This record gives sequence, structure tokens and C-alpha cells, in this order.
Amino acid sequence: MAAMTRGSCVAVALLALGVSGAPARAQSPDEGPAAPAPPLEPPGKRPPRAWPLWTMRAPAPGASATLAAGETLVEMEMEPRGGYVVLAVRGPNARATLRLWDFQTSPVALGSRDLGDRSVEAIAFSPFDGSLLVASVGKQTVKAHRIDRFTLDRSKASLRNQGTVFTSDHAVSALVTGLVEYNGQERVYFGLETGPKVTQIVGVRPDGTGVYELTSPSGASGALTEVALRGNENEELQAPIVEKAASASPVSLGPDGSLIWRRGDGALFERAYEETNWAPASVPVPGGGAGVDEIFLANGYFRERWTKGQPGFELVNRKHGRAERVGGGVQLVSRPVVATNGRAFVGAVQTGGATTLRTYAMPAPGPAVRIHRQVWDTKENTLRLERDGIFLTPTDVEQIYQPYESLAYQELGCGENGGMYSSVFASLDGFFEVLNAGFEAVFVLAEQRASRPALAAVLKELVRVGQAGGQRRLADIAAAATKVLAGNLKHPEGALIKAGRRASSALPINVDGKEIDYGDFAPRGPYVATKALANYFRAFKLMNQLQFSPEERTLLAGDAGFVSALRKWVDVQRPFLEGTRRPTLFDVGAKQSQIPAACVPARARNMPPLLFPLAWSLDSEILEGSVQRGGVGPGCGDVPGRDLPNGLDLLAGLGSARARALNAAEYQRFPRLAESQAISARRAAVLAKATTFVSSYLRMMQMLSTETRAPEAVSPDLWQRRLMQSALGSWVGLRHTLVLVQERGSAECDNQRPQFELLQAEPARGAVDPLPAAWRQIGALLDELARHAREQRVARGLASRLQEQAGVARKLGAMAERQMRGEPLTAAEYKMIEEFGGAVEHPYLLFKSVLDPNAGDIPIPEPMMKIVDIQQGADGRIWHAAVGRPLQAIVLLGDRGVLVPATGAVYSYYEATSTVPLEDKAWRERLGTATQPDWIKPLLQPRRPAGAERRPPAEGAPSSPGSAQTP
Repeated sequence: MAAMTRGSCVAVALLALGVSGAPARAQSPDEGPAAPAPPLEPPGKRPPRAWPLWTMRAPAPGASATLAAGETLVEMEMEPRGGYVVLAVRGPNARATLRLWDFQTSPVALGSRDLGDRSVEAIAFSPFDGSLLVASVGKQTVKAHRIDRFTLDRSKASLRNQGTVFTSDHAVSALVTGLVEYNGQERVYFGLETGPKVTQIVGVRPDGTGVYELTSPSGASGALTEVALRGNENEELQAPIVEKAASASPVSLGPDGSLIWRRGDGALFERAYEETNWAPASVPVPGGGAGVDEIFLANGYFRERWTKGQPGFELVNRKHGRAERVGGGVQLVSRPVVATNGRAFVGAVQTGGATTLRTYAMPAPGPAVRIHRQVWDTKENTLRLERDGIFLTPTDVEQIYQPYESLAYQELGCGENGGMYSSVFASLDGFFEVLNAGFEAVFVLAEQRASRPALAAVLKELVRVGQAGGQRRLADIAAAATKVLAGNLKHPEGALIKAGRRASSALPINVDGKEIDYGDFAPRGPYVATKALANYFRAFKLMNQLQFSPEERTLLAGDAGFVSALRKWVDVQRPFLEGTRRPTLFDVGAKQSQIPAACVPARARNMPPLLFPLAWSLDSEILEGSVQRGGVGPGCGDVPGRDLPNGLDLLAGLGSARARALNAAEYQRFPRLAESQAISARRAAVLAKATTFVSSYLRMMQMLSTETRAPEAVSPDLWQRRLMQSALGSWVGLRHTLVLVQERGSAECDNQRPQFELLQAEPARGAVDPLPAAWRQIGALLDELARHAREQRVARGLASRLQEQAGVARKLGAMAERQMRGEPLTAAEYKMIEEFGGAVEHPYLLFKSVLDPNAGDIPIPEPMMKIVDIQQGADGRIWHAAVGRPLQAIVLLGDRGVLVPATGAVYSYYEATSTVPLEDKAWRERLGTATQPDWIKPLLQPRRPAGAERRPPAEGAPSSPGSAQTP
């Protein structure tokens, strides 16, 4: 195994972004009977890694069918997609024939001219193409025993022979197949009689080639094994390792290539396949004796263990000491058959002397979880996943795409060999980082290339007007601001800015004589990236503290050159500025906030007017309305005695009932809070028709925080908490970019080697965050950014790259919709999910690189951990929202009718207070002692030990009794 490196992720990202083509039409679970199996093709001709992509169903519980008097059930197998079972039934004449039962009508005979009057000895379904393998015996004296491969036409209840796989003069029994390949081809194992009640295990490909012996009385290959496989004539080709066994018959082939087989005395053994050949020897299956069957389930975690004479059966995993009884109130007369998706089983019971088949639902979701080689480190984590369907683990990495790089990857040989051990979770959070990086690129490029020169032009006009009009203070302020914009702080006002304390202006920049909080001039957010941006941040703050006398205002308002320069400065970022609530200087077309005038507190109304209109968006209003503020009218948010808000306030104000429930303690402490947030929720209804970038972003947060549907295997409570954290984590990125132009709220008072056959297990199939509407909203936001980038011409090619990512987001949303319907994706789409880390990393780095032309081909961006100051309390404390290191997320999500434990990354959301605005570096220094809000903690589990890997289950530990469960 080798971890995927960042370089490999970047390389594959381009492939992931370029996936195109319409998926094959798949049947919805409620569309009725499944279609016939697709046309067969020789397994050796299948393209590499063309694993079956089917919707897997299970029979509804309660269906039953009774065999006729005198008939006995010989064997029963369920079709891989779960649409029906095929029965081998022995009649009074001792001949076994085939029946098909679709769980809706009585079993019907399967017609086949090739079987004629032959008697069925064994059956098995190919998990690759759904073909039916039938071992039968005829009346002829030579080669009477035969294995044929059939296509089953369900609508006509008939079989069409695709070819004979094996013929022999000796009896064939116990056909066994599994969802594994050997050198890219399927194999069938069976028992071949070598004497009275003596058999050996033989393997063959479904096209009849590659016959070899797995066991023999001597422990060496005999004449049955093909000549090319007997010796070691080619140094790079091993012979199959043959195990010495007097008598052996196959029982079950697992998804990891392990084989359970039965010795002549009934004892069960297990033999592993070690990537390129069979293990030299088998190990006993604990408690495996006569009357016991142990079968690998398709999910790779549980085994079905049936003991004759005991009620029901057990689900066994010895690694975790689990042996949980299913159907404890049912006495089954033969081993039941569990559906491939693990959601139901079919069992045979004795009723009045006849055999009756019945369908039962599995009582727990565990067997439906497709592990694929991904194994949890502890029993407790496994049980928690089955119970909750989700948990998050802290990481030590700095970017949200990095947890994807650490997922285990199997590398065997060259070419197409290998694949992910873990199913990948393509999270919205990962793409939020792409969205926020794109927004930052568009916004900050405009600040660098348009806003900064525009401010310089304003200052130049201010100098001209001040000198021409005899207003020396205006000229001095403009000269000082010009120095600050150039990075020169070696002057009296610059010294105050550098000191960063509350003090009286040296110029002065204000006329009311109040002290200026120079601590607020400290660059933060994206403005710490370069000196030019940091200087612009300080100069902006300086100019927006500027107050004018009546004479100065009259002079400037009448100067067309100055007003025009000011309007051009404001216009640069106007598409991203929600309406302002503060009074503004001069007529520059500032849009007024939609907040009712009566809801603007007296403090804000009475503040000096602004040169640059700071934005006041709905999120700001919701948060400020959640604390005490004076001078607002009735019907406006005001919570007496409450000084600082929290993230739940914002989500509750957007309409989240779950956020209100989690904030119940605050409602107890502050009775007016519920009323205030109800006012906000009514106001937030307008977001359904959002037209601006910021309001559309808040609409996306509203969609997530009010979502009540949860994936079928995930706790609705924990899923809603996860969505709320994701919404708040993304919002930190939005506000982080807008930190300079957004008004802060206030309260009043985030390997090559010799081999026989290379074993290839089914690749892990990933899943997309099941939130298609949110994916579409991300696409719309990226389209809006692309329009703005095109209008501003801020960087060549940026608009087209933003639009490209909008298309990726919409594609992921469409994939999520199909997975929610139980439909399979295409192989290319699953590959896109597998490479989701690169699909995030590549555009993220691309958008980051456009802000720094000296970054090189692969820039090293700042860590994702960031903080933004949002609101100030009456006592001067500042409430911040922040994101920390990404959390590794494991979520049980639906795919093709099964559940996959998909692994990915999501935000970690934090809140912090400080007496000064915190910038990102300071936040990262205190992150080690920070804790997330209490409402997030039920999602978290302790950090995984360094170097912990997920490997295939290790069987062999003694089982422990489980609880009795009745379907």
C-alpha cells in the first residue's frame, strides 16, 4: 500500500474535472421488476476493472412459497441484484430440477433444452454478469457430469446456454464464486469427486480455461491441472500452491479472496489468498464442524453462520468478537440466503410436512454496510458507525483535501492493478473551499488591481480639492493616507497605527474629538497575504474613520472629479456589497439595507457617515438582533442582558428548528431571544428569491441548516448537526474575505514479483454528499463569480475556470441525486469520486495561485485555519467565528442499494472571544487549546493514532455470544 501524494492528487484532478458522458439508465427501486441481465461476454474479454454496477435490491419481508408434497429443497441461491432466487428442487423421482421464485408468484420451472432430463447437482450465480452456473449429471456413461453457464431470461422463465465450463466422468458438487478477480478474470471453484465420499477442490474460469487443483491428497498438482500451470517454466510465473487434503469441498469465497472449505469429516477450514497465490496452508474455522455452514457475506465484514438444529443464524465477526443471532424465533431447515445488499434473507421452514420459503428483513443495518477492506480499528467504533451512521475525527493536517490523500491505496504491479481500500466521501465542505478560494481570488484580485488604484485616485483628488479650497486638513489627511497606502508608517499618524492602541488622532481624522481604536487597523483575513494588501487595509480603515466639517463636505460634494473618483472606488466591489445601514458621505449610489429603518439601533444611526459604505447583510442583522441593542422599534430583534451571540443564533435566525432546539439553554436564560430569532426567520424567507452573491450564499446556508432529511443509515440528529457545522464553516470563509468591507455588529451594554494470479478485489465505491440542491447552489455561486471576474477582467482565464468548477459542482449534484434513488453511477463517475481530493486541491491551488504571481506551479497556500471578527460586546470583547483543522468524516451513505462507509473531510467550526481582533496566525497559535461548541461534540471521536491503517479483517479469534433478535 502507498498513500496518494499531493502531486498525484493534482495530476488526477484534471482527469476528474474532465469526466463527461451520460450515465447508463438505471432502474429506480420503485419501478417494478428488474430488467433481464445484460448480454454476457467472456470474462477474459472484459475491459480492466469493469466491475458490475447494478442497483441491488432485497425482497420485501413476508413473502412465502410452499413446495409441493414430496419435493425437497436441494439448494437455493439469490440473483446478485436481489430480484429473485433460483431453487434446485428434488422431486419424487429423485431428479433435481430448477425453479425460479420472484417473491410475488409461486415458483415456476426454468426451462432449458440443454439440461433436458439431467439432474442438477449444484448452482451458483456469477456476481459479475449475473449468469447462472449449473452443475448437472446426465444418463450418458462418459463425461456425464458437466458445468454449464446460462443466461436467465426472467420474463420467459428460461435458460440460454452460453457454453460448457467443465466436463468430467466424476461427480461435481458445491459451486462457489465470489466478487474477486484473478489476473482480471473470474474463477469458479467446485468439488470434484475422486473416490467414494472423497472430493478435491478445483478452480476454473467461466470460459473453461485455467483449470487447476487447489487441494489434492498428495499436495501436488495432478493431470487435471493444465500443463502450463503445473511447473515453473517461466521464472515470472508461479504454479498454484496446492494444499494437501484427503478430501475437501468448497463452501464460500469471500470478497477478499479467502476460501472456506469443508474437510471430509465435516470440519471447516479457511485459506487466504495472499495477493498473488494461495497461502501454503489453511487454518481451522473455530467451531466449524458437521452441521455448521459459514458463508462470507458480500459486505466483507460479517459472515453468516448457520448451525443445523439451532434457531435462526448468526452474524459473525471474530476480529471484533461479534456473534449476533438473527431470527432467533425461527427454526430454519437449511442455510438461509442473505441478499447481496444485506437487507433481507430467504429461509426455508418446515410447515405441515412441506417446505416453505419465506422472506425476512434483516433486523440491523450492519450487513448492508459494504466494507471492501476498510476495517475499523475497534469494535466500539464499528458499533457506533452502525448506530449513528457518522462520526468525525480530528486530524493534524492543514488543508481540507489532505485527509483524502491519506486514504489507503493498493498498488499491485503495473497498469490498471490496484485501487482504493476506502470508499470516498465527496463532501460539500471540500467544494466549499473551492468556492471560497474562487471568491477570494475574484474579490482580492479586484482589491489589488482595481480598489487599491481607485483609492489612490481618491486620495489624489482629495489633495487637489483640499489645496484648491484652502482646506489644509484635507490635504494633510490625504498625504498621510497616501503614505500608509505605500507602506510608510514613519509619521505621527503612522506611529499610532503601528502601536495599535486606542488614541487620539494626530491629524486629526475625526472632528468629534473621540479616540480612535487603532487596534482595528491591524490587517487580517486575506489582507495579510501581501504587503500591498496589508497597506491597503490600513489606508482603507484610516479613510473610513474620516469625518468632515460642514464646509469640507460642501466643498467635496461640489467637486465632480472627487465624487467621480469616490464612486469608481465604491463600484469595484459593489456586486458583493449588501446594502449599508449607516449614513454615507456624498452621493455615490450606495444601496440601503433592506432592514427596516426602525430596526437600525440609535447607536448606528448616530454614528458619523462613512466615506466607503460598509455592508450590512442579513447574517449581521440576525446576530446583532440576538443581543442587547438600544433604540430599535417594536418587531425588531433585541435581547436585553445578552452581550455576545453564537453560531446557533445565526442558523436559528435563518429558520433552523434544530438550531433553536440546541439553543434551548440560551432561551431559558434570555426569554426575548426566541422572539428575536423568530423575527429574523420571517425576514430570512426572502432568501428563497436571493439575487446577490452574499444573499445567495446565505440561502445555501439556510438550505443546509433547515434540511430535515437524513441518509437512511445516519442519525437525523447527528446529520443535522453536521450540516449546521458545514454551513457555519463555509460562512467563516465568506466573512473572512469580506472582513474589510463588512460592518461589525455590536451589543449595547473554522511491485513487480513472481506470481501465479494477481488477486483483484472489487474497488471501493464512493458516495457524493446527498444534498443535490446545495451542490446546484454552489454551481450558481461559482457562475456568479465567473460573471464578476469577466466584467472586472481581474485575471486572464479566471472566469472560465470558475465556470468549469460550477459545472463540476452541478455534475456532483446530479450524481448525488442518482445515488439517493439507489441508481449506480458510471465507472468514470466513481473514479471522479475516488479522486475528489485532487478535484478539490487542483482548483483550490489554482485560485490561490492567481493571487500570488510568484507562487510557482504548485503554490503552498496558507493553512485553512482562519478566524474572523464578527461582533463586539458592550464590554469590548469581540466575538469571532473560526475554522480549525479539517475533521475526517466517516458517513454511511447509500450507493446502488448498499451502504458504503465513505471517508472524507468536513469543517471544524469554532467560536472565540478576545479583547482585540484576532488574525489567522494568532488563531492558529491558540487552536491547540480551543474546543468546539458543545453542540458539535456528539459528532466527534478521539483522534486516530498516528499511522493507524485499515486492513482486511483478521479472523480466528473466538466468537462471543450475541443478543437474540427476531425478524
